[in-house]
Amino acid sequence: MTKFLNTFWDIGIFDGLQWSHGVIVILLVVVLTQWCAYSDLKSKYKNLTRKNLLQRKEIKTLKIESLRHKLQPHTINNALHLINIRLNNLQKSVDAFADVTEYVVYARDDKRVSIKEEVDFVKDYIRFLSSLQNCQECLKMDFQIDEKSAFYLEPCLPPLLLAPLIENAFEHGDTKNPEFLNIVVRLQGDTFIFRIQNIISSKKMSSSKGGLGLQILKDRLEYLVGNRASLEFSNKDNIYTAELKIKLEFDRKQEKQK
Repeated sequence: MTKFLNTFWDIGIFDGLQWSHGVIVILLVVVLTQWCAYSDLKSKYKNLTRKNLLQRKEIKTLKIESLRHKLQPHTINNALHLINIRLNNLQKSVDAFADVTEYVVYARDDKRVSIKEEVDFVKDYIRFLSSLQNCQECLKMDFQIDEKSAFYLEPCLPPLLLAPLIENAFEHGDTKNPEFLNIVVRLQGDTFIFRIQNIISSKKMSSSKGGLGLQILKDRLEYLVGNRASLEFSNKDNIYTAELKIKLEFDRKQEKQK
């Protein structure tokens, strides 16, 4: 600053001015100099700010691109995982359907099956239907089977008696409800009990009487089992219950054919 003022003195810019006027001129020169310096700094700050914003935008763009590239394989992996689940469920459905079909094809009213065969069919049929409805987690099954019973492995039961009850539950039940189905199967001595309960779906069922399948079941029980069987239905608190009880006896005809 001193060098700057000496320059003014040397060129005689203050010649002929009073000292007070000279001071004013000096102050104006100082203010002008500071203002120029400030303007220069302000301009540099704006340029730096603009560059900083551009850099931030570039960084943000790079981050977005990076996330997008990370998301793409993640999305593909999720899609493949879902496809794999569906394929596994489809395979389970096909396997269960094969077991059910084999049992149904060879079922005849003039033949009897063991409790084991009918219970195995129940498990396969429920596995098949639940895989189609995707409600495997909504089932509760309780098998209380006395495997030492004489009826467990011997022919004593008409085949496919339980199929209409299972079909009715899946047809009219709320398969989306986490407590959709509750099944109890018991073999106690010479008594076989099958109880099935399902949460009723208001969209599927307007009546608790059932359809053709249940009527056929009643006719078959009357014709093949007679008064040794009882079939009861109830509808309470939005829960539909069907219970079949059969007093078992051996099929003497099949015993003689062995």
